Amino acid sequence: SKAAKEGSSGTVTLGITGANPVSFTNLGNVAALSQVDVDSSTISSTNSKDLRVRVGAGGNIRVCDPNVSEATDTRYCAP
Repeated sequence: SKAAKEGSSGTVTLGITGANPVSFTNLGNVAALSQVDVDSSTISSTNSKDLRVRVGAGGNIRVCDPNVSEATDTRYCAP
């Protein structure tokens, strides 16, 4: 276990892409949320590990790395 003071005091910045942050259908499915970008403002951009969380219309979720350009890499964010 960790002591309470061992956590990070940094700030995580979330950027939501799209017109509406989150919209749901009458059945509770996600209707409109394309992606959420996650980055840390406390470490340098060269050491930062950007993440993109994509939410599909059916509620499926995929986490990828927007800095990976090789389509065969499992971390790749497909368009």
